[in-house]
Parts: sequence; structure tokens; C-alpha cells
Amino acid sequence: MKSQLARILVGGALLALASCATTEATTPAEIAEAQVSALRARDHVTAWRLLSEGGRARNLPMPEPGALPTGHAREVERVARWATPEGPLVLVRDGNGWRLRAGVLGLSRASTPAQALETLARAIDARDFDLMLSLLPMEERTRWTARELAAALESPAVASAWRALAARIRGEAPTLAWLDAGTRVRAAWGADVAVVLAREEDGWKILDVEPRRPYTGAP
Repeated sequence: MKSQLARILVGGALLALASCATTEATTPAEIAEAQVSALRARDHVTAWRLLSEGGRARNLPMPEPGALPTGHAREVERVARWATPEGPLVLVRDGNGWRLRAGVLGLSRASTPAQALETLARAIDARDFDLMLSLLPMEERTRWTARELAAALESPAVASAWRALAARIRGEAPTLAWLDAGTRVRAAWGADVAVVLAREEDGWKILDVEPRRPYTGAP
């Protein structure tokens, strides 16, 4: 009986401390640092209370203190999401204010190869990898995330090639050669670079860039 009462009292005290820690942390950076502090102290009750309902439902194991980040948390951007009948609507807030990342932009479609190329150049310049993801063919879109695209296309080995491609698209009109009747086209800028586009139900998509090596780093 005593040991059971002790467990109840200890559990109540931990929950009270967790409640205090949660209310004191108000900004995203403060909550992130409170989570790290709780995990470093092995206070898993507080760490659990700082998780969202979705995070709690996943029931993942808590990281060990040695695996935790060091330094102070700094908010880089803020994301807002809404569920709509047409799909999720995502806005991001950074130094330039709130901007659409996905949703309404995803409903727009490139009705011509030229529009698809212009959108590609805009996505490269703005480092908008959600928009770039929407330009991939459906089969490829299921294999990537925007974060994975960012990691692949911003690597030092290929980033300059993509920026040069965007400048090429903005600077001069390509020569178009149809590969299939109305479904695939090759846009070339001399003998240096070409983009192959394919038409799908939701508009024109970027199928390939030639030669591949400068843009993928693959041999």
C-alpha cells in the first residue's frame, strides 16, 4: 500500500512539474529547448507532455542524452497547415512574411511546356522544393519529398548547374523538338543542355535533364 501511494505521489509531482514546464515555454524555440532539457535530465514525463498528440501516438523511444543537439534553438520559419477538401493547404512564415508553400499553388498547372520551364526556373531561384516536387511526373513524385529534393539539388556538386539552368531558361527561348505526338517534347539550348518534358493529366512535367551528370552528380 505504501509503495503504491508513493508511486501515485511521485507521479503527481512529476505531472505538476511537467505542467509548469509546459506553461513556461511559449515560443517554438523555448519549447524545443525545454524538450531537450527534459530529455537531458531523463524527465520523460515532461518530454512526453511537450509532444503533440500525433507525436504521442507514434510512441517512439526517447533519445539518449548523448544524441541531443547542443546550443540554443532558433526559429527559422513557422508553418501553418489546414486540411481542405482539395488537399492540405500549407503556408510558411520566414523573413519575408507568410507565403504559400503548397495547396493553392499545387492546384495550378503548366498548360504548356514553356510554362513548365518558367515554373522550374522560378522554383530553382526561390529554392521552392515543394513547387519543384509538383513538376515531377507522378511516378517520381511518390519517391521524393521536398526535403529530399533540397538535399539532392543543393549539394555542392550540382547546385551551380541548376542555377545556371534557371538562368538559361530565363535568358533565351529553347528549340523545341517533339518526341511523341503531343505528349513529350525536348527543349534544347544549343548542344549544351536540354530538358525533356512530358504531358500528364495535371499539366506538363519535367521528365529529364540532359546531360544528366551535371545535375545529378551520377556518372
